[in-house]
Amino acid sequence: MSSKIKVWGLFAAVAMLTLSILACTISTSGGGGNQPFVGGDCEGNTTRLNMNSSASGNITGGNTFEQVYQMFCLWVPDNGSRLVIEVSGFSTSVDLDLYVDRSYTTLLSESGFGEWYSNDVGTTREQVTINNPGGRYYIQVVSYDGSPSSFTVSNTFTP
Repeated sequence: MSSKIKVWGLFAAVAMLTLSILACTISTSGGGGNQPFVGGDCEGNTTRLNMNSSASGNITGGNTFEQVYQMFCLWVPDNGSRLVIEVSGFSTSVDLDLYVDRSYTTLLSESGFGEWYSNDVGTTREQVTINNPGGRYYIQVVSYDGSPSSFTVSNTFTP
């Protein structure tokens, strides 16, 4: 067997292994820490979230729909039993709402609430629970009255 064929065979094996790892594996860091899941692409102007993590968010506020929301994207494995998404850390004087859907375009519609949503008035926390989750989720945090606000969005995945 020529060395050229061996090199191409090795290259192909490494490429296939790399693609399979990037496509959909759960890698655990020792000690049962976070289990980051690497999924596919996220659409549009979204902030990518890692599984079992939290991130800071900020709504600038204003009079147009584009000024009153922030969008996130989260991929989770298909073998889960539960996914909890929560928005917290904002003042009760600001009414933030949480909308979650598998479709990016559904949430971009001003009338699109998403398949899962929490729009309680006067709380400092909004939360949704998704049973038997899997795949890509878009998470939208909206300021109901257009007020600016900072917040924290978090997710907890249970295998």
